[in-house]
Amino acid sequence: MKHHPILASNIVILAALGLTAKVSANPQIAGKYGTADCTLCHTSMDGGQNNLRPGVEAAYDKDKINLTALRQLLEGGSPTTNTKPTLSPIGAEWDAEVGQTLTIPLSVSDNEQDSFAIVGKYPSGSFSAEYTADNSLPTVDYQFTPSAAQANKVFKVKFQAKETDTAKKYASNAVQAKIRVWPAGDRAQAYVSKWLVAKTKWQNGSVSLSGKVVLNKLMTAEEKNAFLSRNDWVADISQGTDGLGAAIGVAQPLSFDNKGNWSLTNLPLAEPFACSLTVEFEGKKASRKIAGAPTTCLK
Repeated sequence: MKHHPILASNIVILAALGLTAKVSANPQIAGKYGTADCTLCHTSMDGGQNNLRPGVEAAYDKDKINLTALRQLLEGGSPTTNTKPTLSPIGAEWDAEVGQTLTIPLSVSDNEQDSFAIVGKYPSGSFSAEYTADNSLPTVDYQFTPSAAQANKVFKVKFQAKETDTAKKYASNAVQAKIRVWPAGDRAQAYVSKWLVAKTKWQNGSVSLSGKVVLNKLMTAEEKNAFLSRNDWVADISQGTDGLGAAIGVAQPLSFDNKGNWSLTNLPLAEPFACSLTVEFEGKKASRKIAGAPTTCLK
């Protein structure tokens, strides 16, 4: 991720200048940059250590050369102080699905356009090659393809851009987010964590039953409320414990209270019938013995 590679000749020049704030002048440097004297880095021809031009000493930082600032000085520009990069904001919450690749673009701005690498805390993934995004900033994509073992988990991630070729290797601000990993397949089915039949009762040729839906802990309160308030949910009820027995009710309208409780009443069920029933909802099945069933029920 290189933006301004340093020429080999420049490196030789930097070495000639030394590694401390007491710069040792070298007449060859002036010749290299098209001047016959030492005034490239000094205010007079004698090249003394006490008459450095503004910016030369600033190009040194605790005995280490600030490559960006000194390079700009030697190439005829105005010396600058290296600044920290800035990592652009990202969304606070992301949804990923098992087997599908999530891409989070990470854009970096830096006054000196220093090379950088992305560091931080995140689940195993990969980073794309650097490219220029629509925002005109150098950008790297974090790419994450969750496994089945990571389903129904929330990952907290943090990213920073860290300079790779400067003396101090400044790090940017940190950006943080959450990644929710959903099971593969239908999202409505992923919303249902548990499906329960709590009570059944047969009486006078009909059966009544009730139960509860437990929603995925990944869901927000708003998502849960939206799920429970829908009026288009249906369930299939059949005899037996495998969901393949004779139908008791097909596509029975189903509604939930704000805690996920549901009930169905007075579904016709004439003898003989199985001793148990199964209710299927959004791909999940739950079975229970029919309370009050005659002793002649089919076991």
